[in-house]
Amino acid sequence: MVQVLNTTGLNYQLEKTITEAEERIILISPYLKLSNRIKELIEDKNRLKVDIRIVYGKSELNSKEYEWLTNLPFVRLSFCKNLHAKLYANENQCIVCSLNLYDFSQINNHEIGVLIIKEQEKDAYTSSLNEAQRLIRISTDNIQPLTTDKETTGSKESEKTNKESSDFTSAFHEEPLTNQNGLITDLNTNSKLTSTNLAKNHKTD
Repeated sequence: MVQVLNTTGLNYQLEKTITEAEERIILISPYLKLSNRIKELIEDKNRLKVDIRIVYGKSELNSKEYEWLTNLPFVRLSFCKNLHAKLYANENQCIVCSLNLYDFSQINNHEIGVLIIKEQEKDAYTSSLNEAQRLIRISTDNIQPLTTDKETTGSKESEKTNKESSDFTSAFHEEPLTNQNGLITDLNTNSKLTSTNLAKNHKTD
């Protein structure tokens, strides 16, 4: 029998799907922003050498998230274009739902989904796993995280500012300053515009 779950039930069954896995874990979600609790569970299963497949669909992957995941030897990460499905499974059960893997979705949103137990609904479980395997097959392994527009803009602005600062500094050191009387005052030397110097300049004139 398929069970319909609300937000609380989905959070409970999601953790159960990971903690009770002995052979494999499949996590399919567009947004790869894992909550701290999910990270802890994944790290534990990685230590137990459980095969973990994670498929995501948004290319703006956080670089720290990417680095952390790719350093876990039993985790395989892949990118699936146009992915909007959310499916979480192990060898005994499967969840098809609206729940994402990050904290806000798990706490604040009104979510709904279904739990499929293999022993109770073998056909539905098999169909769900077949679709999950298809998404895995068409996905691409280890897509490097893209720099977001905000980060790119910030980097370009920083480069522009540094260049302008460098140009200004070069111009400051290369071009001598001339006062209104045509006298050159070099600010790059140790000489100072004292009253004595001004008097000398006036006398020379």
